[in-house]
Amino acid sequence: MQGINRVGGANGVKAIVGSGFYWAWFDALFMSALFATGGTDGLMPEYGAIAAFALSLPVFGLVLWRGDVVGKLFEGRRMTVAVAVAGTIGSLFYTVAGMANNWGAFAGGALLCGLFMGMYNMAWGMVYCKDGAKSATPLIAGAFAIAPLLDAPLLFMIPEARAVFFALFPLASSALFVAMGHSLTRKTKRRDATANAQTSEAAFRPLTDTMDVESRLDESLAKSLGRPQTEPAASPHGMQAFLTNHLGVSAMLIGAVVLVMSGFGYLQHLLSFSTQADGIGVQVARGAAAIVMFCLLVARPERSSAVFRVGFLIMVAGIMMLPFFFGTDTFLVSGAVIIAGYTAFDMFIWVAFSHIAHTRSKSPVKTVAFIRFVANAATALGLVCGVLLVGQEEGANPLAFFQETTVVGYLVVIAIVMLLSSEESAELLRSARPSPAQSTGMVGAMGETSAERMEAWLDGIGLTAREKDVADLLLQGRTQPWIAEALGISENTVGTHVRHIYQKAEVHDRQQLLDLALSSISPESREPQSTITGAT
Repeated sequence: MQGINRVGGANGVKAIVGSGFYWAWFDALFMSALFATGGTDGLMPEYGAIAAFALSLPVFGLVLWRGDVVGKLFEGRRMTVAVAVAGTIGSLFYTVAGMANNWGAFAGGALLCGLFMGMYNMAWGMVYCKDGAKSATPLIAGAFAIAPLLDAPLLFMIPEARAVFFALFPLASSALFVAMGHSLTRKTKRRDATANAQTSEAAFRPLTDTMDVESRLDESLAKSLGRPQTEPAASPHGMQAFLTNHLGVSAMLIGAVVLVMSGFGYLQHLLSFSTQADGIGVQVARGAAAIVMFCLLVARPERSSAVFRVGFLIMVAGIMMLPFFFGTDTFLVSGAVIIAGYTAFDMFIWVAFSHIAHTRSKSPVKTVAFIRFVANAATALGLVCGVLLVGQEEGANPLAFFQETTVVGYLVVIAIVMLLSSEESAELLRSARPSPAQSTGMVGAMGETSAERMEAWLDGIGLTAREKDVADLLLQGRTQPWIAEALGISENTVGTHVRHIYQKAEVHDRQQLLDLALSSISPESREPQSTITGAT
């Protein structure tokens, strides 16, 4: 039961399994499993992956242009199921194309699979970012971990049967998405209105972001004392303004994603589609890495920063090994190392942009659409570069291959440096630890801080667990609609909790609650708990 609660309860389990079916279908593209056979020229499965990635881009572009319209399409079950049916039909078209070398079936499959990939990338992406990093980390790690478990039984089937069963995965993913009752717009309309009304940076910080409580209280204290606010820097213009002010992302972070995903596409050509490739073996290695990371991230969330950083180093090490191992019996060793490290990077990017969509973006739907557009376009570009530069004659010019792979390795190193240098990544890695309220076992190691004193004070005035969640958000300056959105409860329930909080703290409004909290937890105030709570 505790494990289920850590991943978000019953809906969290549905999200993990449902999106796991999606990622298992995604893996099938790189295992060439949808084609049953590889087509007469051997490149058809790779062309199919490139086409699916490329044809998903118009979906993301449509969301960026009219996100409200696309969101409404997913409010009803019909469109949700219809897109999944399109994914299944497209997958079966790919199977026919591979067996009969039929390029007409290939074109139909590419169109429908691209539609499914784009729409369900968006659908599950919005589920992941519902509560920012708090929801994204276990859901994404769990989905990546369960995907290979869904793949595994099918790998023992004959190719034709395997392709048909993989084609059914979009329907399974859709069924669980519908069972969750999730809507792309219902969770974001109120957020957009609230975010536009909030003008301070602090207003975009979530409860789930376990940043230092002292810094949040210092900002609140400065406001309560009427200190003058720092003049904002000159506003950016054009695309930079759209990225920073509307989507909440930086150009450096986008650049890192472009470099890594382009390199990933190139490497997938070598690891999954070349003559020496073992697409199934590579995806098994990815699955094993995902399972290990899921266990670590759920069992020890305070170590998530270390997990991600080690994953980045493993990816770089694998890429640097690749030129030396290519053409040898140990080639797949470097491939397994690369894909294990990339899995950590992929998880981190999903968590980072879920965090941004939840906390900084004025339009979470568009933030998710933008990053998926960038990632899918870069992956398709990398695959195309692999086909053009290497093709299936990897051994024809070993020196050229060595040079190309070394360049890719350097680009990935540059991307990792850019990623870790970005403000968003630094903030997320710093905050990737549970608060004292979430991990009482760390209290002794952390020492007595404002976070602990705040937790003790909230306990001392007799708040319930839910009332403490609401009180924490109130002290951050959140509005009641925002709190209802973040905690998944109604505004009436939030209002009831707020009244109970004021009654127990013996205050009449938010400002009085803030003043009382600051005075009660300040280092100078070392009164016994009975004095703080007014107990006799």
